[in-house]
Amino acid sequence: MKTTEPSSPVPAVTLQSAAAPVELTLEQLRFQVAATPDFRTTAELEPCTDFIGQDRARTALELGLDITGSGFALFVSGLTGTEKLETLRRWIAQHVAQVPTPGDWVYVHNFAHPDEPRAIPLAAGRGRQLKHFMNELVSRRLRDLATGLKAFVASGEAGASRTPDNGADQSRAERVEALHGSLIGPQNP
Repeated sequence: MKTTEPSSPVPAVTLQSAAAPVELTLEQLRFQVAATPDFRTTAELEPCTDFIGQDRARTALELGLDITGSGFALFVSGLTGTEKLETLRRWIAQHVAQVPTPGDWVYVHNFAHPDEPRAIPLAAGRGRQLKHFMNELVSRRLRDLATGLKAFVASGEAGASRTPDNGADQSRAERVEALHGSLIGPQNP
């Protein structure tokens, strides 16, 4: 086995002794802002809406919010008390106000393959309209069915018959009334 020697020797490091400690005065330890403020109290200032000194964080957030695929998340960390959550909420609200609202996706039953619902893309806000329309349609059809069952009972025999499930005598009208109640549920006058 052939070994190779480094092409240049490693330079020797010479350690130097540290400077002697210096005792600081109270004035040297006090933090002072050198700028002349244009306000009397901080209550007069507008809240900051951006990340001060966080250019890399802002760039990372912009990248994360610009990813349109699913399965991605943003993770934000920082010191407590820095109001990062409120700043982040304001910043995201400003960012999403500049992009188009994404469309809705609704999933409907697939009668051919019940384990595979059908996904339907809709324009933004149309999913809620479809839900309302479908609820109205089902309610109307249930009322129509109940009305039809009552008309059927009224036109035919209303005599007693034996039901196979419990063996008790029950009139056709009572069975239809029970079915009607289970279809449309309790009614509020």
